[in-house]
Amino acid sequence: SGAGCFRGIAIVELRQAATVAPRPQYCLIEKMGKQPRWLTWSLPASVAQGKVLLIGIGGAPGSGKRALVKALAGALDVEGFRVATASQDRYTTSAGSYWLPDGGREETYDMPCSISWKDFAAGIGDAATKMAEGEISSEENGRPGVVLVSGSLLYWMAQLNQAMQIRLFLRSSREEVFRQRQNLPESFLEHVLWPCHLEFGQPQAPVQEIVVSDGRSDSWPTLSQVLGIIRAHLRPNGSQP
Repeated sequence: SGAGCFRGIAIVELRQAATVAPRPQYCLIEKMGKQPRWLTWSLPASVAQGKVLLIGIGGAPGSGKRALVKALAGALDVEGFRVATASQDRYTTSAGSYWLPDGGREETYDMPCSISWKDFAAGIGDAATKMAEGEISSEENGRPGVVLVSGSLLYWMAQLNQAMQIRLFLRSSREEVFRQRQNLPESFLEHVLWPCHLEFGQPQAPVQEIVVSDGRSDSWPTLSQVLGIIRAHLRPNGSQP
């Protein structure tokens, strides 16, 4: 019904809290009320001209984004694509701390205010420019350069969201995310990390959804599925599969 909004049917799951909620520090409360929503950024010319393909990879923390980026970069290189990466993690710092029920403290990196969006966008632009400058000519293989852009909050910022020509989203269950992040306190997972994923980490535009199996290993069994999505995207443009 508005920019980035879709009408449809949602399934809501209500849960009884299993742990006591952590308390945010005062300085974090101020930031939580001022989450960034807009970024001044222009699409790199190399992307607009079709010389570089931006592929977004989003999903919850622990959903396997890093494993997919590594496997996909290797597979695309074998197929003759030049590949660069830009990860949200590089531009993320702690937004602040939560006091845990046991008196401990846990930093949070799962809110939009944790990210230097200006620097993240600049990193994407730099990677795209380098791919274009070192581009293999279309006469040689007809393949664009590829930048794999990843992050749990990648699709939060509208300008970056719309810039991705292919949007992949790793849909992981709550149980799997908790298993992958079992080094964190359960109260933090239940009341901070997972709610932040639901509020800030969901796609704001249509995506190619990849369902992550519970209990997955570090290997990536659905690489062929992702490669198929990329080939299907390139084929209508006359590029080689």
